[in-house]
Amino acid sequence: MKMTFTDKTKQISDQFILLEQTKKQLEEVLGESSGLVEARWDRTEDARGRPIYVLQLKDSFGEVSGNFAPTELQSPNQIDFRLYRLWGDLLGAQTKKLLQEIAGN
Repeated sequence: MKMTFTDKTKQISDQFILLEQTKKQLEEVLGESSGLVEARWDRTEDARGRPIYVLQLKDSFGEVSGNFAPTELQSPNQIDFRLYRLWGDLLGAQTKKLLQEIAGN
């Protein structure tokens, strides 16, 4: 799996280390599909100016993204849960696109 990080994600070293550690977890979540998915981490701010990390998953069918608070990155269980949900969202996008193709849309 290809995982990339924007320059903004590298600015806070302890949080960047946590982002790098998500690669192994994400590969486990994706299983055999890990070679077909690209992941990209970015950092932005919420409405209150607090840092938020955005993970984008992309494959040939579509893309999805999820926002992660820095505190979530510190909890392997929370990350696992969120990665499974995000993977489920991408699978849903794949299913929707395939159904549209079958229906001729």
